[in-house]
Amino acid sequence: MKKAALLFIATVFSVFHLAAQEETPDTVKVGVYFNSVYDLNLGEKSFTADFWIWYNYTNDSINPLGSVEVSNAKEAEFSLEDVEKVGAVNWATHKCTAVLKKDWDLRQFPFDKQVLEVHIEDAIDDISTLVYVPDSANSRYDDEIKLDGWVIKGFHLRGGQRTYKTTYGNPELQGESVYPAVVARFELERDGMGLFFKLFMGVYVAYLISLSVFFMGPENPERFGMIVGALFAGVANKYIVDSIMPQTIMLTLPDKIHNVTFAYIILHLIITVWAFRLSVKEKMREGWMLDRISFVVSLISFIAINWVLIRQAL
Repeated sequence: MKKAALLFIATVFSVFHLAAQEETPDTVKVGVYFNSVYDLNLGEKSFTADFWIWYNYTNDSINPLGSVEVSNAKEAEFSLEDVEKVGAVNWATHKCTAVLKKDWDLRQFPFDKQVLEVHIEDAIDDISTLVYVPDSANSRYDDEIKLDGWVIKGFHLRGGQRTYKTTYGNPELQGESVYPAVVARFELERDGMGLFFKLFMGVYVAYLISLSVFFMGPENPERFGMIVGALFAGVANKYIVDSIMPQTIMLTLPDKIHNVTFAYIILHLIITVWAFRLSVKEKMREGWMLDRISFVVSLISFIAINWVLIRQAL
């Protein structure tokens, strides 16, 4: 009787032990090294990267080289696959060249900060059978990577999971499926001061042209021609800036600066009409006073508004 009880306990223990072993997912340590990042294309909403991916794992039956995907890539090509046994650990590597999707946030252009991400995940095994662990200590980018007009402010590799609101027809799942993933993340900051002056020199000159009418005298009808010319110069500058930037529904810093400038030029036109009417009524002193006050208020407020807009973008 005692032997039967011991046999039953041993059997139950073995069953639970085997079940626990079956439920324990395999662990794969994943790392990346970026050889290059280039072709930051705002119009196509993409960028391109060349990088190595490696995997460390102990279970010889799994094949991460054959099941990995770059989930946010428009197109990705893998090459130079290699697997070596180092003691009890399998070391698998391959190189990837990928064109990756990027939704650029241009609200603060040309002082924008951007994040470039590469999402690496397993396309076959979910987290019940496989777990990715990021090899953060060995993951980095080549020091020779230089992005024209950009400064790399940070890089890190973080682990995670990718959840899909579908089971892909798997009868063992309900509602959703979750796959192991790691994300390589670049933090970029645009070196935009030089670009800022190139883009906005024209619109600021247009404003100064419209501001100069306050020195021409209330009775001078040529003020109207100056303001119209300033308005056309501002519109031309906006077309140039819009041709450089991709189309976006966001209200960007260039939009704000151009809109403020157009509003001030229209305001100068209204003041010019007012001053001209005063001159017609032979109220020259009041006309000159209006011009002087308008000049000071316009200049100070225009500088202040632009300073606030630029400071918010920095």
